[in-house]
Amino acid sequence: SSPTARGAAGSRRSNESHATTSFASSAGHPRASSEYVSQGGILSGVPVPWRRSVSIERNLGSSSRIATAGSKVVTERGVRNLPNGDVYRGSYRAVDGVPHGHGMYTWTRDGNSYEGEWFDGLRHGVGTYRWASGASFKGEWLEGQISGVGKLKGADGSLYVGSWLADRRHGLGKKTYVTGDVYEGIWKNGLPHGPGEYRWVDRSTYSGEWVAGKMEGRGTYVWGNGDRFDGQWRSGVEDGQGAYTWADGSYYEGTWTNGKKTGTGYYIPAPPMPEYNPEIRRSVDSIHSNASSIAGHHSTVHSDDETGDEASSSDSSDDEMGRRERRESKIAKPKRKKIVFRRDYDDEGNIESETKLTHEQSKIVLRKLLRYRDRHGREKKKNKAEAKKQGETIFKGHIAYDMMVCIQLGIRVSVGKVTPLPKTTLTADDFMSRPEDKTDFPRAGSANTPPHPSFDFKWKEYCPMAFRHLRERFDIDAGDYMLSLCGESALRQLASPGKSGALFYCSHDDRFLIKTVRKHEMKLLRDLLPMYYKHVMENRDTLLTKFFGLYRLKPLHLSGSRMAKAAGGSRTVRFVVMNNLFCTDLRIHRRFDLKGSTQGRATDQAKIAKLDENTILKDLDLDVAFALEEGKRAKLLRQISIDCALLEELKVMDYSLLLGVHYRDLSNRPLSEEGSGERPRASTINMSYADRKHFFKAGAGGASPPPDVADIARGRSLSVTAKMMPEKSRGFRPVAGAEGSSDFLAKASGKSLVTLGQTMAASALPSVVRFAEQGETVEQLDVLLVNGFPTKDGDAPIPPGVCGSPVVVAEPSLGTRDVVLYFGIIDILQMYNGTKRIETAFKALMHNRNTISAVDPKTYSARFQSFLGSLFK
Repeated sequence: SSPTARGAAGSRRSNESHATTSFASSAGHPRASSEYVSQGGILSGVPVPWRRSVSIERNLGSSSRIATAGSKVVTERGVRNLPNGDVYRGSYRAVDGVPHGHGMYTWTRDGNSYEGEWFDGLRHGVGTYRWASGASFKGEWLEGQISGVGKLKGADGSLYVGSWLADRRHGLGKKTYVTGDVYEGIWKNGLPHGPGEYRWVDRSTYSGEWVAGKMEGRGTYVWGNGDRFDGQWRSGVEDGQGAYTWADGSYYEGTWTNGKKTGTGYYIPAPPMPEYNPEIRRSVDSIHSNASSIAGHHSTVHSDDETGDEASSSDSSDDEMGRRERRESKIAKPKRKKIVFRRDYDDEGNIESETKLTHEQSKIVLRKLLRYRDRHGREKKKNKAEAKKQGETIFKGHIAYDMMVCIQLGIRVSVGKVTPLPKTTLTADDFMSRPEDKTDFPRAGSANTPPHPSFDFKWKEYCPMAFRHLRERFDIDAGDYMLSLCGESALRQLASPGKSGALFYCSHDDRFLIKTVRKHEMKLLRDLLPMYYKHVMENRDTLLTKFFGLYRLKPLHLSGSRMAKAAGGSRTVRFVVMNNLFCTDLRIHRRFDLKGSTQGRATDQAKIAKLDENTILKDLDLDVAFALEEGKRAKLLRQISIDCALLEELKVMDYSLLLGVHYRDLSNRPLSEEGSGERPRASTINMSYADRKHFFKAGAGGASPPPDVADIARGRSLSVTAKMMPEKSRGFRPVAGAEGSSDFLAKASGKSLVTLGQTMAASALPSVVRFAEQGETVEQLDVLLVNGFPTKDGDAPIPPGVCGSPVVVAEPSLGTRDVVLYFGIIDILQMYNGTKRIETAFKALMHNRNTISAVDPKTYSARFQSFLGSLFK
């Protein structure tokens, strides 16, 4: 079943229908059928010997479970027939036969089955559960329960795709009911709870807040006939301040109680439709006829300059004639005054009295009314101020202007050629270079290319069909892609953040980045593209850079000298289009490039002295660890492990994690204050350990949001949602699905699912950097985090040791700060070639081999994962 709130606004019996509008009670969304999800969990058929106690693991948190999962376990594969008739096929632990790894379990009694990942006898990872009734679930599991993101297909044809927690819909998700109704928004304990939108089959919609499956809070209901209510709801009916707008333009604003108008309100009737006047119609036809003759006269006059004065005189006489006819026919519309009625209602919603206000009284009332109408547009204007965009806009005359014109023209033509082609399954030929992927762009234009103001150039697109599939995999519409990169707006040139000297260009809407690459990097991307394509198709949450296109631009003759200057002396430019990790309405207060090494991984003091939001910091500049929502760390580390395994197989190294941090307490500062150039108070990068401890204990920068934020702006824009400090578990970890969590942030960002690395809620924990002691593992340090890490020398930081690898150990006792994280793995086009081998040998002579960046792919991958495992808690 689905919510059935309906209004009686559609029945227009008389003028009184504008006065009495009531709503039927709303039926709540039911919890998922017990056939699929029960209070005790989905997997009641698991044999008792395999149900071990997990209280220790839950007390230690998900980090302990992953730590155990990382240890080596001897497994075997085979078929096990259990005494109760159930059958298990797959990997199991050799010592006791408990499922461990990938396998399929079939319950013979009821015909249900599960196929996927197991850990220590529990469903843990990604798997598919199928019921004998035809229902199925495919998604993520945690310690035997559905937790994470998954898809549930009901036997009745319903479909839910979204977040889960403990076998219940919890977080951001979308459900399509068997009736055709759709709800998309936040769920809690299996029911809509939070901001969400419900669309009925009859085209009625409700967008607003929900509580326990009913419309409650602020929301907007639009009926299929065009009527609309904006205001407060309670238990599925309007209750509180609100405004009702009829399809004909009539408007009422006042107070509702239990679905009925009560108290005093103001009614503005729709303006009357103008009556048909045949005289006015004839006059209009006459004016149009005169206008046609004037237009014809203009066409002859402009071809002969000698008759200009005569034309001017004729135009003046014709204009005067038109003005006179319009005056005589009274075509000018009279200015209509709004009529306002004051109405008083009793407790039953009946009108007790109605008074027509005078013109002066109406003017006073109208200044206070209509505050609900178009409120979203006003809020958008109010929050339009934003931080200055990074980079320099390329204008005509800019050194990179010609190259920008060529890039935009080439991409437009390339995408325009491949998009109309029918989509087919990719073959090996789609990953090869073909002659038809080359195009000449003469300045004067050709049969296949338009004329342009730049120089003649040759253009080549690599693997166009493969990149088309990739763009569609990442939900990039071809029209949006071209409009963003090749529309009327210019690109912006960014300062190169690395040592490679690559040039970066950003689209006007910050969605895409264009990066120049060297010839060997382009060749590497072409070689790894088949494996990269397979990887991203199988891993929705991959953190690897998302590539959308690979191109080459080569000017003809000597006309490319201007482009050579813009490209740093190169006459042939190769570049790749990729996603911008920091495409967000939130301000990124701190940016980090993290590799897990320490040698040379500190920002120059000169840059620290001029620290701003665009400064790229490094490993040794990071003085916090991040506690993610429950279950997110396990999912993140699993995905990092999968991504790093691919890079290790491809012999790629020297990649890094680009991390952006938005401090949520700074969201409450006025934008004018944030953009004043003042260094944000959140930075503790140059503080001593004792000063940092005092800073966090004092709660600097940690002011709570205004008390009415959750009431007046719940779940609207991303900037407003970021001000909602999420509820914490164990004092520091954000609670999944709570207000201000990753689900709420993703909903405010316009996303249908929570994505790893995007709008992730976390707590920043002040930290000290030390080395693991002999025999001490990162997993043991994670356990210490839960129980509170005791320092050895009081308030003094623990000095670095001489063994092990550097790890970040957080101390929750010092206080936390709420943050929103954006991150991804970048710079994945560097192979461990001969040059890097020489660099490894040379630097190892002067520094500890474990601290340098240039190491073999296997060592690099292990160290990178270990570092991130200690960074994310």
